[in-house]
Amino acid sequence: MTLKACSGVVPDCHGVTQNGSGSSSVTSPALVLVETTNESVCGGTVFSTKMNGASGTEWSVKYNQQEICALKGSPVSMSGSYTHPENLTVRVTFWVIDPVQGKQSTDLSMHSDYSGRVETLTDEQKHFSLRLREVMKKDEHPYGFTIITNEVMQEYIGTPGVRLRVTDLQVEAPGEVTEGGTAVLTCKTTCSLTDPTFIWYKNGRPLTTKTNNQLHLQPVSSEDAGGYSCAVGGYQHLRSTDQNLRVRYPPKNVAASISPSNEIVEGSSVTLTCSSDGNPPVKIYTWFKGSTSVGKGDTYTIPNIRSEHSGGYTCQSRNEHGEGRSTTVWINVLYPPKKVSVSISGKAVEGSSVTLTCSSDGNPPVRIYTWFKGSTSVANGDTYNIPNIRSEHSGEYTCQGRNEHGERRSTAVQINVQYPPKNVSVSTSPPGQTVQSSLVTLTCSSDANPPVESYTWFIESRSSPVGSGHSYSPLQSGSYYCKAQNEHGAKTSPPIVVKGPPQDHHRAGGHSVILYVALGVGLCVVVVLLSVVFYRRNRNTRNTNEEYYVNASALHPHHNPFNADDYENTKKADLPVPPHFEDSTSTGDYENTRQETGLSVLPHDDDSSSAYNYVNATKEVWKCGGVGKEDKDKNPTWPDMSKHPDYSGRVEYLGDKQKLCSLKLNNVATNDQHMYTLRIKTNDEKQKYLGRPGVTLTVTELHVEAPGEVTEGGTAVLTCRTTCSLTDPTFIWYRNGRPLTTKTIKYNQLHLQPVSSEDADSYSCAVGGYQHLRSTDQTLRVRYPPKNVSVSISPPGDIVENSSVTLTCSSDANPPVKVYTWFKGSTSVGNGKTYNFPNIRSEDSGGYTCQSRNDHGERRSTAVRINVLYPPKRVSVSVSPSGDIVEGSSVNLTCSSDGNPPVKIYTWFKGSTPVGNGDTYNIPNIRSEHSGEYTCQSRNKHGERNSTVQISVQYPPKKVSVSISGEAVEGSSVNLTCSSDGNPPVKNYTWFKEGGASPVGSGHSYSIINITAEHTGLYYCVAQNEHGAQRSVQVLVSFQDYLWIIYAAIAVAAVCGIAVIVAVLLWRRKKRPNENMDLQIYAVSSSYQDLH
Repeated sequence: MTLKACSGVVPDCHGVTQNGSGSSSVTSPALVLVETTNESVCGGTVFSTKMNGASGTEWSVKYNQQEICALKGSPVSMSGSYTHPENLTVRVTFWVIDPVQGKQSTDLSMHSDYSGRVETLTDEQKHFSLRLREVMKKDEHPYGFTIITNEVMQEYIGTPGVRLRVTDLQVEAPGEVTEGGTAVLTCKTTCSLTDPTFIWYKNGRPLTTKTNNQLHLQPVSSEDAGGYSCAVGGYQHLRSTDQNLRVRYPPKNVAASISPSNEIVEGSSVTLTCSSDGNPPVKIYTWFKGSTSVGKGDTYTIPNIRSEHSGGYTCQSRNEHGEGRSTTVWINVLYPPKKVSVSISGKAVEGSSVTLTCSSDGNPPVRIYTWFKGSTSVANGDTYNIPNIRSEHSGEYTCQGRNEHGERRSTAVQINVQYPPKNVSVSTSPPGQTVQSSLVTLTCSSDANPPVESYTWFIESRSSPVGSGHSYSPLQSGSYYCKAQNEHGAKTSPPIVVKGPPQDHHRAGGHSVILYVALGVGLCVVVVLLSVVFYRRNRNTRNTNEEYYVNASALHPHHNPFNADDYENTKKADLPVPPHFEDSTSTGDYENTRQETGLSVLPHDDDSSSAYNYVNATKEVWKCGGVGKEDKDKNPTWPDMSKHPDYSGRVEYLGDKQKLCSLKLNNVATNDQHMYTLRIKTNDEKQKYLGRPGVTLTVTELHVEAPGEVTEGGTAVLTCRTTCSLTDPTFIWYRNGRPLTTKTIKYNQLHLQPVSSEDADSYSCAVGGYQHLRSTDQTLRVRYPPKNVSVSISPPGDIVENSSVTLTCSSDANPPVKVYTWFKGSTSVGNGKTYNFPNIRSEDSGGYTCQSRNDHGERRSTAVRINVLYPPKRVSVSVSPSGDIVEGSSVNLTCSSDGNPPVKIYTWFKGSTPVGNGDTYNIPNIRSEHSGEYTCQSRNKHGERNSTVQISVQYPPKKVSVSISGEAVEGSSVNLTCSSDGNPPVKNYTWFKEGGASPVGSGHSYSIINITAEHTGLYYCVAQNEHGAQRSVQVLVSFQDYLWIIYAAIAVAAVCGIAVIVAVLLWRRKKRPNENMDLQIYAVSSSYQDLH
């Protein structure tokens, strides 16, 4: 007989010795255990009969148990022993239900309800047993053992028998619990099973093994919700029905999805859908854009999406137990260019460099820009540079921005090229060379943009200016020229000669001649009067002491003002000059203008027992004992095991009067693998017996055999291996030390199909009843493609332009991921586990994903959005209306910029003076004084930037005037020059003569060549530009004939000469004393003083 057991298991075997001749026979084991667990396992309480056989003449039936509780569907065994009077021979034995002494009952094996389910056993030692398979609830009866003998009426029923109670398993659980609370689930039976082990299942999968019938869940989580059932160890196939545990919990796994999932173009319809796991189900959904609530319901639709809808959206789900919010999903709306505008850098001054910059708002950003002057394409790129600008570059410029979704053109910007004065000239009024320089007016004219701010007059003989202003009246003869100046430079005119008084009558001016003649005549009259006075006074020489009075009223300023002529005459006469009479020089005004089989019992368990049953009718047995391993020499010795040092403290012998002897060996180990025999000693030293060949003990350990590595989706078979076959074992599998599942002997394998990455772990196995003797762990490695691919951003928080940002990709894969690829949208931008922006720019904003790949596949992360914050860029000012700005119209300046966060603060400047706030600045009734440079300053929390635009207000001609150069003398030439202030400068001048129906000339100047009397008249000019016309005041061109004036002057001079001669003669003749002359001189001197 061979006994096999797992290392550490206590084998309990029974044998019978039939004689003492040295031979032995082995009978079937006595079934002495009645338990609800597997009855083929030897162990537990041993019920044995007396060794000397039956004694006495009484009937007796002894049952090992009086009541048995069995699990519905499981097998059950009942056993016992009996005695009968020795004079009777047992003919038949059988089992009955509901035994009553003296009442004849039906053999249970013949009962229809038990057909095929009953198995009975008896042996010569009067042991009996009943094995009933697949017990049912209706099998609940008392069961009795009946003995029929060879004598009539000599039969016996063992009453009251063994009562069988059948129970099924039922899980008792609360119907519903709230997350965070406590739930106690109980595996209920209607009777008490013997030492059961309860195994709990959740949704059909083993959960845990417990010695008590309760499963405590504390705290309860939403993941604990499910169908729970229980089973008893060894009968896992007889599980209870599922009992559903419902857990109430707030929303979890809240997620928002976007449809369509690809690119979103402006004008399309987009739907956001919110999903969540909550109990009770979520009914209230709220959508947010940023922190602003924008909608309700599990879906949020934007039917006609616009660029303003771009941003991060979250969904908040709420039920009666709380709320949860999804992670942010980003909507990036693609759209054609918008807000295309042009800004000008640099002043448009002739010879300078001017750069036009085009800015636009488009998604994706605009990459194609085209520049136009009017309708003609002149360049490409976001900037257009004119390195050496000239006046012909003036005009309207526009920029066209284009991306894959469309194009748009900016409003036009006007370039008005400014330049210093040109064509500077001087004209005189009245025309011709003047007799007296103080009576001529010099006028300076020029072409400049902006118009000339100042005019300065010079005479060639002096280095310092002699005057300023548009016009100047010279005080002396010389070569005069003017310098015209604006903010861009200055230029001088050619000189013009102004002469002094005339040297002959042909060069005298008409008005000057008349004046001088008048002065001459006046002096003559004075001389004559003085002569007469002197004469009369000579006649009165007698009265020398008489006071002499001279009436000076004729010399009073109101009657005869003292002027330049008087000054000259007085000097010639050597008379005293009146005080304070000074020559004065007038000055002009100066103006300036200016943005996984066998029953496993393992080492170190409680005991291993071997029992032999023997018969010796002649000798008294006084001791039974186990003998150690058999020596193969000729004179073998059989040492008592209990005295063997290798078995010290581990051997226990058991014997009884029924000749049942047992050996119990505790804590079996691999070195205990031997043949064990029973040695019998009697009171006669020569009567000894050795029961050979004995029992061979083989010790095994459990070992998990598993593939070293499998691929996800494949199949993995784990086998719980033994080196010998255990008897009807039940295998329990463990994963990472926790019970995983149980299997019967036919299923000593654990099948994982399909294998998932979560199956990778350490596996071990054990045999039911010996769970503490598990195998060593065997690791199962699973190869699988990348999972849980995610991207993290460092540093967290706001990302500001020019900072350093690192994206890191993480994933779970076996083998580990070695190949990472980074994408911005659908474009590959980098490789490696990390992707770094050492100096991040606004163009780097967007959605980034990481694709991880190993030998078994690839996976891409969800997108993370980088939103780069930056100060204002591409600040530009647009002018509306876009064309010419005409005086009196309304003008709006609009400032646009690209900043993140968007610019909210705009400040407007004219020059360096702040004039307004806001993204627009309005001038409702623009005037020429509003011309100038305007700057828009845009600012956000990351900085500020400016943009400048030049406003040139156009207006019709103003201040139209005519100046005359040349003298209107017969045969000479006279030039009339028309000057005006207009923007744009006047190019069209028309000349008219008063009274004429048609113009007499055109152009900036009009010349009359070879003048005659017919040219005499009033002339004026009309200056016109595209905004209007204005007429000058009239000027008189008068033809002068000077001969009669010359003759008259000669005559007057002759008369005056004669008068002077006469007066002198009379004076000499009638000379008075010196005192009278002093009186006369005093009288003349007094008259001069009266002039002041």
